[in-house]
Amino acid sequence: MLRQTILALAVTIVSAVPTWAQADEGASSEGLSALAKRLAESGRNWLAGRGEDDRVLAALDEVQYTRESLPALKRQLMARREDPIDLYVANRLLRPVARLDPLQKPGQAPDKDAELIRMLVPTVQALRARAHPLPFPTYSPSHLRRLGLPEYDRKVPPERLIADMMHYEQLRERKVTADRKVALHNAEVAALTIAAADLILRAGNPAFDQILVRMVAQAEQAKRRTYEAVLDRIREAAASLDKARAASLHRALLPLGTKLRMKRAEYADLTKPMLATSENSCYGRPRDEKGKLRGKPNWAYPGIEILKTVNELAEKQGLPAQRVPTAEQIDALFEQESKNGN
Repeated sequence: MLRQTILALAVTIVSAVPTWAQADEGASSEGLSALAKRLAESGRNWLAGRGEDDRVLAALDEVQYTRESLPALKRQLMARREDPIDLYVANRLLRPVARLDPLQKPGQAPDKDAELIRMLVPTVQALRARAHPLPFPTYSPSHLRRLGLPEYDRKVPPERLIADMMHYEQLRERKVTADRKVALHNAEVAALTIAAADLILRAGNPAFDQILVRMVAQAEQAKRRTYEAVLDRIREAAASLDKARAASLHRALLPLGTKLRMKRAEYADLTKPMLATSENSCYGRPRDEKGKLRGKPNWAYPGIEILKTVNELAEKQGLPAQRVPTAEQIDALFEQESKNGN
């Protein structure tokens, strides 16, 4: 019965917006509202660790957005829901947009898909403006010690042992739940950034390109590896960009790449949390009780990635490539500076 309901919902949305010019905005609004509610239910199951509802996600494959359905889509994207369900719903409602083909076709003008994407970019940017990564909760060493498996001798009464173990499990469950919520929130923030980058590249509007450069610069400054994902999208799109857009991005990224050419640092990958039950969860390396990082660093080299992207864009214009240092050269520079006491 549920499967039939979901499929019927998908058919309702598609049939309500069969073409760019023949959509019924009211029906589309009702259909998207119902789909968003089911996605929110799926998100709550996902947050609780019970998995997503594959049948609801499958319904998204049948959704087709048009100019007339855009106001309803914008309302659902910006709707206030509990965290991180709001981001979960928004990211999945954006999936049908990824199927739009904004490439110009013979005899088809204007490009309706590109126009729809351009109209959607400001809304996605507004959503990104309120979607910020969250830090993991930080617990004191004494609290973390209480989360370790307790040891008891045989003199402890059974009823005391049972009560203490129940309290111990409650503390651990509380920490795991809080950390998992932060990790899922941050993964959805990263996904939204990547979705926004894809939209901007496919919108065909050079005025949006500075947003991409800001995404890279801001993620790098915040020590987040999201900058790598945005650069990956730019490189993938480089071959299909016209020369004017390639030149614009080249001019904007070159100074940043030059500035960061020899930089090496550790960056947080928001999609790869280190969740722990008796330690503070983190991204990257954990810290001991004194706050000292443990383990070997996982270095990232933002200048290398930016200059690689610059060279992809330069090739489109027939410009000479920039010299890109290797990770080994940068490591050697840091080692030499360390020996010199710098």
